Amino acid sequence: MGNMKSMDRGDDLYVEDTDPNEAVNKKIASKPQVQTSLDKMKKNPLDLGTKEGLLKTYLLYNDTLTYVEPQINDIIRQELAVKEEMDAGVEDPNIEQVESPAAPFTSKSTYTPASIHTSSPHSPQSHGGMGSKRPHLKIKLVITELPDNKKERKVLSPILSTLNLSPQFGLFHSALIIGPWKIEWNDSELVIPRRCMASAVLAFDVHEFTGEEKVKDTLGKLAEVISKYNVNGQYDQLNCNCQRFVDDVLKQLGIELKFTGQLDAFLKELKRTGRCESKYKVPDQFLDALKQHTFKSELKVDENGIVKFDTHEQLDEFVHKMESLSARYFYFDGGANDFKLLKAFDRALWLRHFKHKIEKKSSNPQYKPSACCPFGDPTQTATNMKS
Repeated sequence: MGNMKSMDRGDDLYVEDTDPNEAVNKKIASKPQVQTSLDKMKKNPLDLGTKEGLLKTYLLYNDTLTYVEPQINDIIRQELAVKEEMDAGVEDPNIEQVESPAAPFTSKSTYTPASIHTSSPHSPQSHGGMGSKRPHLKIKLVITELPDNKKERKVLSPILSTLNLSPQFGLFHSALIIGPWKIEWNDSELVIPRRCMASAVLAFDVHEFTGEEKVKDTLGKLAEVISKYNVNGQYDQLNCNCQRFVDDVLKQLGIELKFTGQLDAFLKELKRTGRCESKYKVPDQFLDALKQHTFKSELKVDENGIVKFDTHEQLDEFVHKMESLSARYFYFDGGANDFKLLKAFDRALWLRHFKHKIEKKSSNPQYKPSACCPFGDPTQTATNMKS
């Protein structure tokens, strides 16, 4: 990754030739809640400051071999437990202060989000955990929502926050899921790899490394980036925020992301404003047919060819209709990224649906899927992260 000063951040954000132990101890001492969290993990915090320490204590290769992605209900119950702890006054140290709407996306590079698996229909599926043919490490970019409520902002809970809002998303925070760990940078100024049950407003697989040598090399590069941030990084809302950290990690791992179609348009809007609605611009070749079609769910195509999904049923019916017009569009005709975007909407609605059922003991018509969801029921697959 090289000298931190070489990055376009401003020299005031980094201190060169710092002793790793001294730097990490100083950060922990200034944030007691971080110390509390590290105590619970029962791991040596000083190992956060060196590549070797991270690989020995936090980023263990064997963990990538035994990891099994969690079931969707487990994810939701964990988030409810986090909310209960917050209500009881237990602070979560992984907090990123709310930035201006566009601030989390100030980087010039283009990327897209990942935690719920959103591959295109024809993408090969590889299964995590024991039984995999070769060691592998999935890289996922995750967009979570910063709730409007100031207290809830500290939880950074995508399910709990979005449930109390319309399908329009709010302010965002970006992070990575790399194998079994959630990796993020925030104003704690320490990147602490955590075994995670991850959910997200939007999430996409971005890469997968396979083979023992490649996985170990990737973990080494990741540890190098994390140690640099933990020792020299100083959080800044504009120049050294969560998004810039994500960009730096992906660059170090050699991952360049390019997107087309409505997914690209959605992400540009997200990056520009920090807000985006669950809407989709109909491709020109389907516009006339869809404008003339009467949807049972009362979905409408406006004069600009835009459809806005207010309910899960509307999304399902729309995708079914698209597939009836062209069975190949989402597979071969340039619509793969469109499919990723629509599936991201779908998985976010599934999460809200299950969370509402668990917490309220009833279904919410807005989030309830149709009888035949075109993306499948995540409880019927190995995890909520697979198709």
